[in-house]
Amino acid sequence: MKNASANHLYQALDGRTVSVHSRGWRIEITGIFEQDGSSWIQLTLQGTPPYNLAVKIGAYETATEVVETLRSWLAYPSKSTTRVLCFEQ
Repeated sequence: MKNASANHLYQALDGRTVSVHSRGWRIEITGIFEQDGSSWIQLTLQGTPPYNLAVKIGAYETATEVVETLRSWLAYPSKSTTRVLCFEQ
């Protein structure tokens, strides 16, 4: 991922709120990194309950697409996906 793109995602996502089922979580970006050819955003969702996640992102993925991925995961947080890794609850 290009550095400019990582900076853009950081600025667009950090501090943003994600709402699902009348509940809200505040996104705190803790890192954006590459591993084994994939790009990931590591973040904390501050809310009840809080989550520590890593979200796999595409090279041209937008902040809106990342938020939609988070909303989809938060609707059923116990399911595992190839795009969202939950470190702890």
